Amino acid sequence: MDPAPPVKPSRKKSPDRFHHGDLREQAAVEACKIVSEHGHAALSMRRVATTLGVTEPAIYRHYESREALLAEVSLRGFEPLASMMREDMAAAADALDGVRRFCRAYVRYAAQHRGWFLLTFSREMSESPHVGKLTNERTQAFQRERLKLLDALRGMIPAGDDPADLYRLAWGTAHGLAFLVVERVFQLVQTDEERVAAADRAIDLLVASLRARAPRDCDG
Repeated sequence: MDPAPPVKPSRKKSPDRFHHGDLREQAAVEACKIVSEHGHAALSMRRVATTLGVTEPAIYRHYESREALLAEVSLRGFEPLASMMREDMAAAADALDGVRRFCRAYVRYAAQHRGWFLLTFSREMSESPHVGKLTNERTQAFQRERLKLLDALRGMIPAGDDPADLYRLAWGTAHGLAFLVVERVFQLVQTDEERVAAADRAIDLLVASLRARAPRDCDG
C-alpha cells in the first residue's frame, strides 16, 4: 500500500493580499467598473467585497470608507483625461486652435466616461476631504495641460485682457457643454454622437469669436 502523501502546512494569507492579487488595487478597479456601468450611487463596500469574494472588513483595511473609495475612482480619471488633451493639443496650429482641441477633448472624455464625470463633479466629491488630501498628487498631469494652455493664451488676446478670464471662459464652456452631453438634454438631437457634434459646433463658434478679437499678428 502506497504511503499517504505528505500534508502541506496551510499558509495564512497576508491581510494585504488575496487570491486575485493586490486587494487595494482590485477593489479600486472593481469600484471604477461599478461607477462606469451603474453610476456612483450604486457603489457600496459590500458590493465590491461580494464581487471580489472577500469580506467587507477586508475592503475597509484598504479604504477607510465608501467616500475614500469613491475619491480613488474620481482621481484615477484625471491622468487619462490629461493624456487625451495632450495628444489632441499637440497638433494645434496655434493657441486658439489649442483652445478648440482642449474643449473638444474635455467633452469627449466626459461623454465616454459618464459615470466618472458625474461622480467627479458631484457635491459629494467637491466636499470630500479624501479628494482634498490627494488632489495635488493625483491631478498633476491635468493641471500641467491647463497651465500649458493658459501660458499659450497670453500672446493671443488683446492688450488689457486677462488670459485667466479667457481660460475660465473656455473651461466653463467645455464643462457646461459636457454636462449637457452627459445628461442628454440637448434639444433637436437624438443620439450621443449628435450631442457631441452639437457641442463641437458650439466650441467652434466660441473659438471663431475669440479669433475675431485676437491681435492681427496672432491670427493664424
